[in-house]
Amino acid sequence: MTEDTDGERETATGATQGLHVAVADLTFRPPARANGFIGTGRLSDVAERFGVHGLHVSFVEFEPGARTAPHAHSEDQILYFVSGRGRYAVDGGADQEVAAGQFVFLPRNVAHMHGAADGEPATHVSIMLASTVYARFDDLPAAWRHLEA
Repeated sequence: MTEDTDGERETATGATQGLHVAVADLTFRPPARANGFIGTGRLSDVAERFGVHGLHVSFVEFEPGARTAPHAHSEDQILYFVSGRGRYAVDGGADQEVAAGQFVFLPRNVAHMHGAADGEPATHVSIMLASTVYARFDDLPAAWRHLEA
């Protein structure tokens, strides 16, 4: 990570405050078929890389057709699809396609999965509170049982 020197900036109210800028390359965890993925995906924890507390921001790359395993979170999640054709499914429902440049809101405590559409890789940024607790499902909705490993 590289850091610029602290500077001063004026806020909307006219107050001056210190400004600290940092730039970091992504550090990916090894590609995984386990650990929450169906197919192969890799994740870089951006917030952790910058030492941000209170917010969980991840950059996630999916190979064609890969997705997260069905799960839920204790807090809401926002996805921003950066590239490729993505997909998501909620509460046992059918896959919905997402184009690059689109956002997806996933409410807390609702079973869902997200990833890349068949035939094309996809990348998204995931944003949620750091206090979020993940839950994997032992008993999948009937429409998703074909995804069980």
